[in-house]
Amino acid sequence: MSFVFKPQPTPSVAVHGDGARFPVRRIFCVGRNYEAHVREMGKDPAREAPFFFTKPADAVVDDGAVVPYPPLTANFHHEAELVVAIGRSGFDVAEQDAWDLIWGYTIGNELTRRDLQFEARDRGRPWDWGKAFDHSAVCGPIYKASEIGRRGDRRHQAVRQRRRPPGRRPRRADLVDPRTPVDPVARRASPSRRPRLHRHAGRRRRTGARRRLRGGDRTARHSDHDDRGAGAMTGLTLHNYFRSSTSIPLRAALNLKGLGYTYVAHHLRKSEQRAAGYLTVNPQGLVPSLVLADGTVLTQSLAIIEYIDETHPEPPLLPAGAVDRARVRALAYAIACEIHPLNNLRVLARLKSAFGADEEATSLWFRHWVDETFAPLETLLAGDPRTGRFCHGGSPGLADLCLYAQVVNNRRFGVDMDPYPTIARIFQACADIPAFADAAPERQPDAE
Repeated sequence: MSFVFKPQPTPSVAVHGDGARFPVRRIFCVGRNYEAHVREMGKDPAREAPFFFTKPADAVVDDGAVVPYPPLTANFHHEAELVVAIGRSGFDVAEQDAWDLIWGYTIGNELTRRDLQFEARDRGRPWDWGKAFDHSAVCGPIYKASEIGRRGDRRHQAVRQRRRPPGRRPRRADLVDPRTPVDPVARRASPSRRPRLHRHAGRRRRTGARRRLRGGDRTARHSDHDDRGAGAMTGLTLHNYFRSSTSIPLRAALNLKGLGYTYVAHHLRKSEQRAAGYLTVNPQGLVPSLVLADGTVLTQSLAIIEYIDETHPEPPLLPAGAVDRARVRALAYAIACEIHPLNNLRVLARLKSAFGADEEATSLWFRHWVDETFAPLETLLAGDPRTGRFCHGGSPGLADLCLYAQVVNNRRFGVDMDPYPTIARIFQACADIPAFADAAPERQPDAE
């Protein structure tokens, strides 16, 4: 047989202890296959069955390879997976015979352009653009089932690949139980009639999963949107309030960086932020506060966002040049320092209690100070060629985080956005990004 051009090499995966490689024809991925993960995402494991999606075979890449940061995403995630290598074809295989299809096992890293996945999900479109891209299926060497046994067998344990002193045996750990065991999953894949399937059999354990807790010392689990907040940095606890205009930009920043966190809500109108337990965390009694894995407490939203940007530089929230960074900070501070201090809940409450202002008067006060800043801000943005789709160029940054939160807050007080078309356009560009949309007040577990 001849071809008009040379075909690509057959994708393959290394085999442990063998010079031969395992050929890959297709990659099946199984979503929501672990009960703890399903509950963590706010779903009911009794009602939400696991489901399949696929990646192209040439998305596979060996463990240890350099994976370039993919294009078109500001929210790049990874998840550890149990990988099952199917070595024989089968059709409508009985469950007890499914083991015979399994050639081996390994551990993989499933990579996702999460923002593109969420955009597709929200529009009812396929996930391929977020899931099926080059280098998105990292696989370690396959361990032969004939040598390590079936899952559940004493011999079948996941070897933890980690540095260890010379001569010390590798540490081993049992695999986390999936909702649907490997054999029924292999059986369900069998009607495809495809031999040599190489498939991700579901998450071993979610990295950086977001958990949400309600109230100062109360710990009730709340629902979540699928897979939001999975990230590389774990052990973070965010103390905040769903409608806080300083919490919104921090949530969006964490989402952009792909950092998971535990969500602790403090109801500001009920003064929960003044409770003794929270004052030991933040003596100012303000939100947000971010508690790091080692117990360090960070306060003030802009300071926290810059810390996140310094410790997790991709995607960057500040431009490279010193002059450009100064511009972005000035735009952000115009909102954070000129509007927020005059319009936050404490000030509005003081206007009512000390000066007898009613709801209409406090709304007029709010709109006045927004207009005082938004008018010159519109001029600064509209008249500067460095303004692009966002406040500075084509990627969202520190200024966009502040602008988005302020416009969200403006809606409660009836601010007319018609005089500010550039600000309104940038706000919509931010709102179209899942990392921002998922930070909106109405999507938080304490929303009212």
